[in-house]
Formats: sequence, C-alpha cells, structure tokens
Amino acid sequence: MLTSEGGKIIGKIWDDPPVVVTVSRQDVEINNPRTTVDRLWPLVRDPALVHAAFGKLVLKFEGYDGDGRQVWQIPEVRWFVQTVDREFSFWFFLADLSGDTLYTVAACLCRLEERGSATVFNKNDLFNFYAVQFARLSEVFRTAKLPKEEHSARIEQLRKYFSSVPAQ
Repeated sequence: MLTSEGGKIIGKIWDDPPVVVTVSRQDVEINNPRTTVDRLWPLVRDPALVHAAFGKLVLKFEGYDGDGRQVWQIPEVRWFVQTVDREFSFWFFLADLSGDTLYTVAACLCRLEERGSATVFNKNDLFNFYAVQFARLSEVFRTAKLPKEEHSARIEQLRKYFSSVPAQ
C-alpha cells in the first residue's frame, strides 16, 4: 500500500495488517490515557509482540470525523497526546510511516504555527522530539535484540519521513 505524505510517496514497510489503537473521544475529552497506554506498552515490552508491532501502529481518534480541523489542531487531542507521551514515548519504533500517526503525534507534542496552508513546527520542539524518539528507538532495538540492519533502515525511513516537515 502506498499513500501520499506531504507530496511524497512512502511505501508501507510491512504487508501485514496494521496494529490499530483507537482512542475514544470520551477518553480525549476527560484526558484519560489509561486505556491507550495499556494497549501500547505490551507492543514494546512483550517479546512476542515487539517485532510483530514494529512499524505498524496506527493511532485513530474516534469521533472527530465531522470536525473541520486536523486532529492535531484540536486542543483536547493535543493535551491527550501530551499526557500519553509522558507515560509512553516509543513512536519512532511503532508508527506506521505510510499514514499520519507519527506526524499527528509530533504535531501534538510540538508548538506549531499555521502559515496559510502550511503547518510549521517549532524547530527546538521538533529537535527535542527527535532526541527522545531516537533514544527510545535504540532502547527497544537493544533490549529486544533486534538486528542492527533493521535499526539503521528505520533511521533512514524516519529521516525521509520528516525531510519535508517545515520547522523554524
């Protein structure tokens, strides 16, 4: 499956179905991350799931289809993702790069400026996001004893994924 991300075509890493974690609007509105966090942790802690979940996470926010804003523009969603990220921050390892999960998480965690139709990330926030995420990515690869080649390949995929994200 191929999808367009910011004008570039990014191929799915795996042909297997994605690991979809659906977040209810109710959990977002009351900022209750427990259900989401409880679904995410086994994906990086359970040896039977780590490799199977690698690069397959799709985070879906239920109940916002009728909202004209992008999900990362909704204050309650931003707050919710920030709360989840304080307890679970392994997005570079898990996110399916053929969709918008990783972009959404990064946009919720960074300050943004809307310039016409462009969303510009605060470069310091984005740098801090990268630093945490690359450390977490390496941590999972090390503890799960995954191949170094896959680690290097993932780093390159992430570099390409973020290459067109504007930051200032």
